[in-house]
Amino acid sequence: MRNILYVALASVVLLATSACSNLQAQPFTSAKTEVFSVKKSLHKSVSVAPFTSEQRAETSIMCRGGGITVALPENQTFPHYLEDGMKQMLIEADRYDPESKRVIQGQLKKIDVDTLTGNWAFSGTFSLGSKTVSLDKDYPFPNAFAAEVACQNAANAFSIAAAHFISDVLSSLSKG
Repeated sequence: MRNILYVALASVVLLATSACSNLQAQPFTSAKTEVFSVKKSLHKSVSVAPFTSEQRAETSIMCRGGGITVALPENQTFPHYLEDGMKQMLIEADRYDPESKRVIQGQLKKIDVDTLTGNWAFSGTFSLGSKTVSLDKDYPFPNAFAAEVACQNAANAFSIAAAHFISDVLSSLSKG
């Protein structure tokens, strides 16, 4: 009987300590320096086509073992979050026209997080007219030993990393 109680108690403790947690990334925001850079590099307005993804379009990403995930606001998928972010940045730079024949298209190849090294990784192919660029970029954030802290840092850093990636995409598309 005593062994049954120990097993039951151990099961309850295991369930309580392995509960999943869902951390929320911040809504997209762009820095004034990124907006200025877009305004300076893109001389004509553009529109943005819906972004696609090589992988299944997810609304969250596993952060570390133990069921911790980083979820996007409003249940957005990663391609939709970046597409909306690009539109927002272009609007702020006064370079967005939904009727423009100059259309930015994008296909995401990878979005990944490594909380051990403190790094968001973005990869994708984007085009504007006849120009196509493929980018594979890493954006660091503070790592931590404790999974909950490291994953909270990842959630806090996602919108910043996404804004840098979008700025890098727009800068690359406007060169040459």
